[in-house]
Order: sequence, then C-alpha cells, then structure tokens
Amino acid sequence: MTGLQSDAPKSVLLVDDNPLDSQLAAARLERFADIRLSCVSSQAECLDFLGKHKVDAILLDAHLPDGEGVELIDRVLANCGPAAVIILTGSDDEQFGLTAVNRGCQDFLVKGAIHNQIIYRAILYAIERKRGEAQSRLYDEVINTIHEGICITDARANIVSVNPAFCRITGYQPSEVIGQNPRLLSSGRQDEGFYQALWEALRQQGAWRGEIWNRAKSGEIYPQWLSISAVGGPDPDSLRYVGVFLDITALKAHEHSLLHLAHHDSLTGLPNRLLLQDRVERAIEFARRDQSRIALLFLDLDHFKIVNDSLGHAVGDELLKRVSARLSGVLRRSDTVARLGGDEFMILASDVGSAAEIAEIAGKIAEALAAPVELAGHTLNIGGSIGVAVFPEDGGDFPTLMQHADTAMYRAKHNGRNTFCLFDPHMNAEAVDRLRMEAELRQAIANGEFELHYQPQIDLGTRRLIGVEALIRWNCRKRGLVPPSVFIPIAEESNLISQIGAWVIEEACRQLARWREAGLPGMRVAVNVSARQFANSAFAETLARLLERHRLDHSQMEVELTESTVMANPKTTIAQLHRLRAAGIQVSVDDFGTGYSSLSYLKRLPISTIKIDRSFVHDVHAENDNAAIVAAILGLAKALDMSIIAEGVETEAEENHLRGAGAIAVQGFRYARPMPPAALVSWMRRDLGRTAF
Repeated sequence: MTGLQSDAPKSVLLVDDNPLDSQLAAARLERFADIRLSCVSSQAECLDFLGKHKVDAILLDAHLPDGEGVELIDRVLANCGPAAVIILTGSDDEQFGLTAVNRGCQDFLVKGAIHNQIIYRAILYAIERKRGEAQSRLYDEVINTIHEGICITDARANIVSVNPAFCRITGYQPSEVIGQNPRLLSSGRQDEGFYQALWEALRQQGAWRGEIWNRAKSGEIYPQWLSISAVGGPDPDSLRYVGVFLDITALKAHEHSLLHLAHHDSLTGLPNRLLLQDRVERAIEFARRDQSRIALLFLDLDHFKIVNDSLGHAVGDELLKRVSARLSGVLRRSDTVARLGGDEFMILASDVGSAAEIAEIAGKIAEALAAPVELAGHTLNIGGSIGVAVFPEDGGDFPTLMQHADTAMYRAKHNGRNTFCLFDPHMNAEAVDRLRMEAELRQAIANGEFELHYQPQIDLGTRRLIGVEALIRWNCRKRGLVPPSVFIPIAEESNLISQIGAWVIEEACRQLARWREAGLPGMRVAVNVSARQFANSAFAETLARLLERHRLDHSQMEVELTESTVMANPKTTIAQLHRLRAAGIQVSVDDFGTGYSSLSYLKRLPISTIKIDRSFVHDVHAENDNAAIVAAILGLAKALDMSIIAEGVETEAEENHLRGAGAIAVQGFRYARPMPPAALVSWMRRDLGRTAF
C-alpha cells in the first residue's frame, strides 16, 4: 500500500436493510470526494447490482431479510469479482466478523464503533488488501505452474520453499528438502572450485547463472540451466537466495544430435569431411611429435554412377551404406573412414610403417569391395580406385595430403581401376594438365572440335568390307590431334562423356545419310557407347528415333559396349539389350576377354557380335596363351551363335592364324587405319575395287 488517500474514485456498494444505518454510513462517506457510494437493501438487489456494475468495495450487513450469515457471505463473495468485502456486524458479532475474514472477506466493522475516518480507512485498506491477495494468488499460480523449478533458501543456504516443478524435476517432495542444504542435489561432477566461484559471484554481484549437473532423488544425473539471485531484506537474516532452474537434458541431446549431424554423413553415419579434417590434423600433430607416419587413402567407387543412373538413387544410397559397413569392418580400430560425398570415401590410417603396411590396408579395402553385392534383386559388381598420400613425405597438412591422395586416385583409375596407387610428385603436373584438358574439352564441345574417323571391318574369306567402326578424334586448337586414350578417361570422370557420346551417335547418323546420298546405301557403322549413356533407360528409344529422323535402316547401326559395361549390372543390361534388339539395332561386346564375364549371364544376352581384344590378337601365332584364349573365345561364340571380329590385326602371320582358327572378320592396321569419311571412300575404291556389302 503506497498511501491511504487517493484521488482515484472508488465505487462502494452499501448493502444494509436498516435505513438509519444506511443514511448514517452515507453521511460519513459523503465528505470524501473519491468515494462513489451506492446503496441497496437486500441480497437480491446486491447480486443484481453486481451483475450490472463493477465496484471496488462492498459494505455488507451480515443479516438481511433474504439472506444472512455464512451463506450470504459465500454468495456475495462468489459474485463480487475483484471487489473487497467488508462485513458490518453488531457489537456482539465480532467472532462472526473473524469468521467472515476467514471465509475470504477483507475486514469487518462493528456498527456501533464506526466513525468517519475508521470507515474510510477500512475501505482503502480492504481495497489494497484485496489487490495484494489477487497479486499474491497470481504469483502463487505462476510459481506453481511454470516449468522451471524454483528453490528458495535463507541467508544460511537452507531451503525454505520449493515449487511443484522442483519436485517433478528432482523427485523430492517439499518435506524431504525444506530445511536441507541444496548440496543434497550435488552430482559430484563439479569440483569445490566451481562452487567457490559460484558463491563469490553471488556475494559480489548478487547473481549467478550457468550450466550445472545435479542428481535427482532416483540417482540420475542430469544437466540444469540454473539462475540464482540474492534477494535482500531489511536485515541480514531476511536475505533470500532464489534459484530458478530448467532441466536441459532434451536440449543437450538435441545439441548432441546437431553436433553429430554437423560432423557426420547423414546417409551412412560416417564422419564427414569436417570431422575427418580435425582427426587428420590431430594425427599430424601426434605423428610430428612421435616422428611417425600417417596415410590418407582417397577411395572412389568404380562404376557407381551407372548403378545410380540405371537403378535409381534409393538403390545407390543402399549401396553406399553397404560399402560403408564393409569399409568399417576391415579397417583397424585406430583408423577413420569418412564419406566426402557422392561415391567418394577417405580413410585415415595412423601410425603406419612401411609402404608394405599401407599396401596391405589398401589391399584389404579392395578385397572388401570386390565381393558382389546383392541388392534389390540385382547382383552388383563394384570396385574402387584408391589413391594414397603419406605424411610427412607427401605433405604436411590436410589440404595438401587430400589433394595428393586425390591425384593418386585418378592415376589408379587410369591404370585400370579397382586398384591403388601411391602418390608420386610427378603426378602434380599431370593433375594440373588434366584440369586444363577438362576445361578444353568443354570448350571443344562448344566449338565443334571433334570429328569421326572410320576403320574398316573385313571378311577374311571374301576380303569384302562388312562395316566400319566410328572412332572419335579431337582436333584440339591448342594441342593438335589428341588420341581418345588420353581424353576419353577425362571425359568419363568429368561427366562430359554423355555429351560427347550423343554427338558421336548423331554424327554417325549424319554420315550414314551422306553415304546413302553418295550411292552407298548399305554401309553399317559401329559406335562405341559409354556406360553412362547405356544406363539411360530411354537410350534404345532415343537411338531409334534418331535413325528414323535420318531415314536410316536400323540394321545400319551397331552399338559397341565394353565387357565391363555389360557385366556391371547384368539384369538391367539384359532389359536394355532386349529394347535395342526389338528396335532392330545390333550390339557387339568390345574388348572381350579383358573383363570378368559370367557365362550364365552371357548366354542370356541378346548380343550379335563378340570382338576379341587386340591384346590377345598380338602375336597370336607365336604365343600359346593368346592362341588358347582366341580358340576358346571362337568356340564360345560358335556355341552361342555369335559373330566374331578380331581387333588389332597387324601382320600376315596373325591373319593366317586367325583364318585357320576359324575367325571370319577382322580389323586392324594390316588393312587400314581409321580415316576420315572421304578417305574411306577412296580407300574402298582403290584397295577393294568394290563397295558391295
């Protein structure tokens, strides 16, 4: 209460059935300008008035014609809202007045002892008391309903009050903690210095807030966010410490989850690049101190993009999970395997010794990846190319080691995939040149720097031309003529191969149309198709539409696939090959014998031709191994009713051996090198003397 007198008007309702008493009360209050008095004489009138008007105070005679005593008081209290109620009693009813106060009234007055100042002061006090009680109830309601626990101690740090949230969080009831020191909640995680600093802050600043670990009654240790304030009083003994705390177990778990997501790959659960970098930097510190070595292995899955494109991302994601599990299963506990993104992984091997030990780790990884994966009804054959960089020989920090491991990985891919390669300083120049060539390849696509050369395919028996193979050439403005063996691997790695492959097919169709106009209507062209192109489920339909647009017979186009492409995913391959056959397009398998064909699948593939790789044709007449392989391939083709073309024939001796072994078609430098279209036509007329097909 800030003062008894106030200029703010106060509405007062007098309820009394005695006209004399009412007149007397009105006379005593009319001198106070801030009082607005209304009078009624019954319970019914009182309740009706309260239903229509808001009042600040009620002077209530406890004995009315239509109500009296406790029942009257309770009825008025139930309808008075925020109004203060003062009971008017007779001189012998003081005990009843006390009962009224206990029921919720703010005061009582004995009618015979009332004078001007008493009744006015009583009204002001009652209004202030009512407001104080309402405020107190609000505070109590807030304290009892908030989620934060509240613990109040006296100046000696003994608990004097707790709220329901305190009991819910700690498991203690008020009777178990009041009078106790809050140290009964201590978890033991914080040392004595922590609590000394806490109390020093309270003494110096009057407040402390921070994270603390406490123990519930059940014994469970949990984290709290605690705020303590010192609330002073008129004397030291009245000092109180108010602690407000929140159980942040869920928040800490969420923080841990976010931290895990920030440092781990969401798909595989493996560490991501950020966490890997931290571990590599720590490993470098230890290795530098102990004068030891660490190895960083960069792994890129072979042919993963084919799986992802042909079977969908869901299967691709599951494959990555399987690979992650395999890698984690073969590495040492001290090693870290991380996923960088896509199909790229990196392995940190700490405290490695010789190159032989590094090779053993890489060998285990390669062996783990070599086993087929059964997934979504498909048998997937995967492998990986691994590049290795070693600290301190190949770099002294994470970015350098990672860059060098990446460079070595590309060398492993160039060397035939499914293998590993240690970094060599000379690779840096090659890596820079590779990046330049990739940029130049993109420019070459835009500038039209590619052209097709054609190499004849000859029937050994008749010496007649039976078709040609289209071979791409890059006439680079800066480098000159770049062989396919140099730029095709870069095109595959940079995903440019699909654009280049689409151009090859389009150009081959245009050339067939030109030959038709020149009087060579039966020419057949074989084009090499990349694994990425072939993985497109619409490939057969797109090719058929292209042939129709150029008004070409579908039999004039032959698609050449490498053995590794055919066997990467045999079930999907079979469906694609059947679509090509249904469109009347022939398919041949290039480089046969260099992969790992499964005969159980090979016999089911609708393939028209097998091409024997040039490595088996070379000196076939003199090398027993090559001769045996060629004989086996010829026998297999005959059994499966497939045609044979032997590639890379260069000598008469090789030709004679192949003819004797039963081969019927060949191509190679012995007959002609790949040549531009005009030169091919001239060669046909000059060397063959005829152009019949």
